[in-house]
Amino acid sequence: MVSVEFAADYSFWRFVPKISQILLDICCDICYRIIYMNQLAAKIKHCRDRKGWTQEQLARSLGVCLNTVQRWELGKTRPSPLAMEKLNGVLKDILEREQLLLL
Repeated sequence: MVSVEFAADYSFWRFVPKISQILLDICCDICYRIIYMNQLAAKIKHCRDRKGWTQEQLARSLGVCLNTVQRWELGKTRPSPLAMEKLNGVLKDILEREQLLLL
């Protein structure tokens, strides 16, 4: 329980707006990451399906493990910058045809 003396102390209350802003920033960042990861996961899966490939075929063409592709498509992890370059190269025809960006 917070004592009355502490609650009445101005030094405590002057940090509340700063803490609130930090928490808001963290929540916004988390929401952005969830939305971005889900969109990226859906785009990878969509392009792979349009190409008619299995996850294993995509993994083999990129030189990564099957589990890696599965985690990407589930939105659990994000491809590294090098993997993104490879994905853009392998899925280039689908991305251009459907005017998609993998960002």
